[in-house]
Amino acid sequence: MKRSMLVLYSLVFLMQGVHAQNLRTSVPATITLEATKPEGESVNLHYNEAVGILLASNPAFIQGVELELRIPKAFQGAESSIVWTIYSGIKPAIQKERFDYSGEAVFTQPLPARVSLIVQLPVSERHSLRSSPYATLIPVLCTPDKFPLLFKLSSINKGIPPNMESALFKVTVRPILTDEGGIRIQYPDTGADRKSVQVFIDDKRIEDSGSTIYLKKGVHIVRITAEGFREEVMSIVVEPGRVVSLTAKPLSDSPLLKFQAPSDTLISLDGKALDQSSADGLELEPGEHTLVCVLGNYSLTRKFTAVRGKTYTIVLSVELEIKTNP
Repeated sequence: MKRSMLVLYSLVFLMQGVHAQNLRTSVPATITLEATKPEGESVNLHYNEAVGILLASNPAFIQGVELELRIPKAFQGAESSIVWTIYSGIKPAIQKERFDYSGEAVFTQPLPARVSLIVQLPVSERHSLRSSPYATLIPVLCTPDKFPLLFKLSSINKGIPPNMESALFKVTVRPILTDEGGIRIQYPDTGADRKSVQVFIDDKRIEDSGSTIYLKKGVHIVRITAEGFREEVMSIVVEPGRVVSLTAKPLSDSPLLKFQAPSDTLISLDGKALDQSSADGLELEPGEHTLVCVLGNYSLTRKFTAVRGKTYTIVLSVELEIKTNP
């Protein structure tokens, strides 16, 4: 059969759409598409074999399937003797020991007169795939309910020479990822009322912060607020196809007291002596307080009003200055 007739056949096939049919083939391997494995997997096939393609349970970041076929030298120059076909909705479950299946033929074409072939098949309605000089886009949508798939090689002519019978095609199957990743926020038991917790990403409030939040790849600013706790701000990097887990660690918004003073300074707050080594970062009740610092024969007293969400640093320094006159 001439190549022009094969091309015409593939176009007519596409116009007719998918159709269920029985097929008999050996499936020596299956590959599962996972967002965490963007490099995919490779298998070797003979001209009359197929590879099964499964989809991970959570394909949220997968927008398509890419198949790369490396054509062995034995078939170069005789590509018109082999066609490749993608089938969807394969039944029953794919097994190495099984040969009889049924499925819908999605697309078929003869091998190109090249050393390799790259085709892409969309699996999400929101895909952004386009045909290019490097890859051919199959204009058929195979949503997750259409899986498993089969990528099958078939001979058109009878009497394949021995060198072709033993030749191996290399098939690489990869997931095509979206440009999105995600974050998942975990909330430890801190006593905060979950109803008062608000999550902002890039200053946009997120309504359902208990599930995975999908974001474009890149750097994002996460801000978490809760009544009675200090605002928490984090910078995260979102990578395509990956979910980052964050643990919110909100701190009480009670006023904090910190010290910068000589180690032998005696400090008392509201008439109660404090151990400076353990009092750094001391939480205060909001309101007015009296602080007394004693260093040697010197005593200093200060009053201040503590406000929620504020940190107060007590700095006590002793300076020695020597001046020289001309």
